[in-house]
Amino acid sequence: MTIFEERLYIRNGFACVVGTATRQVIAALSIGSLATPALAMQKGIGSDYAPGYSIGSPLGMMALAGLYWGQKAAFSTAQSVNNTGADSGVHTNMYLTTSMLMWTTNYHFLGARCGAYIYNIGLFHANITTAKHQTGSVTSTSDFEIDPIYLSWKMNKNMFVSISEGFNPPIASYDPQRLINIGHDRFTFQQHLNFAYSTPQYLVAANGVFSVNTPNRHYNYTSGSTYDIDLTAVRKLGAFTTGPVGYAYNQFGADSGPEQLNAGKPVELAAGWLVGYKIGKLCLNTYVTQDLYARNVGKQTKIWMSLVYQID
Repeated sequence: MTIFEERLYIRNGFACVVGTATRQVIAALSIGSLATPALAMQKGIGSDYAPGYSIGSPLGMMALAGLYWGQKAAFSTAQSVNNTGADSGVHTNMYLTTSMLMWTTNYHFLGARCGAYIYNIGLFHANITTAKHQTGSVTSTSDFEIDPIYLSWKMNKNMFVSISEGFNPPIASYDPQRLINIGHDRFTFQQHLNFAYSTPQYLVAANGVFSVNTPNRHYNYTSGSTYDIDLTAVRKLGAFTTGPVGYAYNQFGADSGPEQLNAGKPVELAAGWLVGYKIGKLCLNTYVTQDLYARNVGKQTKIWMSLVYQID
């Protein structure tokens, strides 16, 4: 019989519990026959894009030409759940702070304004208690994303659509022998499709992210493609904005790799509320989200704080 050890890793920037085989068994499996493709993530590996990350940012509507700096901080407390939504007994607290640099221009290509950005440049820290009362922690940089292509079309005076293409290099800390990991040990290619509707009174935004993964370099396991939709619908009240927000995260692509590394199909649905304030070139947002439905991931409560400042 194969002996399995309980381990916990970071998925989507937040934590999930997995059962992972000993190193010798996994090494043999990665060389041996592969499982039939299934909708699932590799154990301990999730999306590089944290669901809810772009809430409050109408990416479909490109900002005025200039250079922008952003900073985001978040806290999450999560109870990992299995395929039926049952609590696994694992609790995680996650802290993060990440930065963003965005360059927008008045240059046009195919009728769209052009820009570029790099985001999720930051530091993560997690504290974990497993069902067996084991504790651990990890502090690491993140697998940030580089988007050299950012194009935004103005459809009419209120409606905007944008796309961007980016990738995440595997630079964050990853060690298959550790209890937890922040890094994914793979490249991920992100395709963003964003919509924004803006009037003097209202702002509605939907930011979509499709993620396509290369194999994890240690186990040669390819996690299936995923999508994330971040939603914002706020009322403008002078310098303030406020309204409901939410996100949906799901996997639609098949995996390729040993069945023993199959962690199940991750799903998250969350709702929350945002309050924002704008003063001069500085925009501040605070929002809270709560997972209403989750499978094979940490069911989370998240508190987000972000600011964006126009440098030039």
